[in-house]
Amino acid sequence: MLENYLKNHCPLEVPGLLSLAIEKAYKQLDDTIKTVPILQKDEARKSYGYLRNAFVDVAIESVFGELDHDCIIETKKVNPDRKNSYTYKMLKVPGAHITPVKSQSKGSFPRKAIYRDKGSLLNYQMSLFDEQRHFNNDKAPFMLLTYGGVNYKLDYVMLGIPDFEDRNWIDLVPIKGKPTLISSNKEKQVNDKFKLSLTEKASQIRRNNNDSNGGNAI
Repeated sequence: MLENYLKNHCPLEVPGLLSLAIEKAYKQLDDTIKTVPILQKDEARKSYGYLRNAFVDVAIESVFGELDHDCIIETKKVNPDRKNSYTYKMLKVPGAHITPVKSQSKGSFPRKAIYRDKGSLLNYQMSLFDEQRHFNNDKAPFMLLTYGGVNYKLDYVMLGIPDFEDRNWIDLVPIKGKPTLISSNKEKQVNDKFKLSLTEKASQIRRNNNDSNGGNAI
């Protein structure tokens, strides 16, 4: 169901670019850990998840910011009334609203995604089997981009339509390694933007590490 929907209602390059973004983010995480000494200490492992999430957000924003399609990237707050509320990215592409979240395993439903349940209400207001329906960014199914692996290595990237009421999936498909389906010129633009954005984020982390004078700040 979901594979057919993506082919018929979303830009064809979306699954490949989502996979590419996650893979690049994990590579940058690995490179940063190897080049920042304090991150190699056991006490610093608790920070890996935060760094990974930051690189994922930067990577997705870099990739889809270079597309010719009408793509919108928003930063959402779990609790809009709180100044320091937890935030997450929402990617709006033609035909879908997508937000990334780490999951425990390939087919598991992410525990920390429950705060996104307002978006999932869209999934109950439409039928993805209805081929005559015209979807747009205001009436598009809500999807979760899940990823993860053992020891902070990337083993899978999945795209699914969540059912928050049953804490399960309406449908879930693997997208790791999907082709990007963009021109070589556009691919170069995307990769250049990737490299610049992720390198800038990694450099900021290294600068913060140096400024800490040997402390544990990252």
